[in-house]
Amino acid sequence: MVEEGEASPGCALCGVGFHTVPDTSVTRSGTLIHVPVPIEATITPRSGVQSQTINEGAVLVDVQTGSVFELNPIGAEVWALLISGNTLVGICDALGKHYVVERSVLEADVRQLVESLTSAGLVEIGSQNPCATETP
Repeated sequence: MVEEGEASPGCALCGVGFHTVPDTSVTRSGTLIHVPVPIEATITPRSGVQSQTINEGAVLVDVQTGSVFELNPIGAEVWALLISGNTLVGICDALGKHYVVERSVLEADVRQLVESLTSAGLVEIGSQNPCATETP
């Protein structure tokens, strides 16, 4: 199993690069699974996932599997934004108003967390915003 901070030999599904495994990473049978999330897709918590805010962030419990996940304070903010159904763009816009960070770094970090949550089956990815793909 890949430990926090170790480099993984790349995604088992897409083979893309090397991922640094954060404390929110998800592994299945010791293999990192990468689930790409479209930037304009709506992301919502899956039914059956309970969350509780704690001093150090949030705890997520998948009641179907009994799995428990812990998020740091900023991860908890992302989770709160997902509860209302948001996109990666919407989440980054909201966080960008409160934190001084380059947009590219923010997007990469948020994408990594959301993809980890997706891999763990904690969130569902809806359809993309039709306005983002239509041409006039």
